[in-house]
Amino acid sequence: MKVCKIDNCNKKSKALEMCVNHYSKFKRDDNIRLKKYVRLCPMCNGEHIYASKDMFIRAKTKNTMCSSCSGRKNIKIFRDNNNGFVGTDNPFFGQKHNKHTLEILKNVDKSYTKTKEFSKAVIIGMDGNFNRKPVYDCWVDRYGKEKADELQLELSRKKSIAWRGKNNPMYGKPSPPGSGNGWSGWYNGIFFRSIMELSYMVYLDNNDIIYTIAETTEYRVKYIDVNGIDKYYFPDFVLKDSSNIIEVKPKRLTNTLLNKLKFKAAKLKYVDKFKIITEDDIPKLCDDEIKELYNNKVIVFTDRYEQKYKDKFLC
Repeated sequence: MKVCKIDNCNKKSKALEMCVNHYSKFKRDDNIRLKKYVRLCPMCNGEHIYASKDMFIRAKTKNTMCSSCSGRKNIKIFRDNNNGFVGTDNPFFGQKHNKHTLEILKNVDKSYTKTKEFSKAVIIGMDGNFNRKPVYDCWVDRYGKEKADELQLELSRKKSIAWRGKNNPMYGKPSPPGSGNGWSGWYNGIFFRSIMELSYMVYLDNNDIIYTIAETTEYRVKYIDVNGIDKYYFPDFVLKDSSNIIEVKPKRLTNTLLNKLKFKAAKLKYVDKFKIITEDDIPKLCDDEIKELYNNKVIVFTDRYEQKYKDKFLC
């Protein structure tokens, strides 16, 4: 976060070294423009003023043209690639489509643009080669593999920091189906994330205990992780009769630092209604029981674990 230093304003700005009001004035009035970051366009030799040091350094390093010259260059490239049919050279210049043509264009089926094949065709050129070289490969060519690996790790670290907490699109939402490393799928249409969760659901049904999934905003628990970032934790189940909030977790994972923080926050919110269930509390399904449920189509695995099931039991 940067601070505007013009007239002791001290207002904060994310990108510019001045506030929005001063920047608007700076862009509008030639007489008060700050001439700290100025360079000449390599094409027209015209003066160009930059709002921040970062923008100035980037333009100087890449030797970029001013917007006018860049626009003229792009128009020339476009004309060359389209046989000159641009602007007044276009035979359709100044004309409009009639109502019949507009109706035809309106009813054109564009559903193909939402297919995976179309997305792949956009990324990959018509000749089957990638249009853009991956950044990592560029680093390897320029600095060598060792330095490229360091840059890749640093980039991953910065991305991780940038997408933490409220900046994460999944902030406040439960993990999507299929995420995680446990055997996942659907039991009677209800999603489970591990064999332990499946075992507990079967146990509840066998004992006529009514339950529902707790992975909703109604039951989420706010906590602070080890890095001091605000996050949300979602328990697994809610028992209807007792209103107990249930977390199913292997015993070996209950004492990890992250889980301790989650469970502490859950206990503060739900007090004695929050319960942790481990393999000591419920019988875990054996292979034969899992096969019986699968053969009776009571459970359906996700694609990933469907293949694992076939490799384990059907090969």
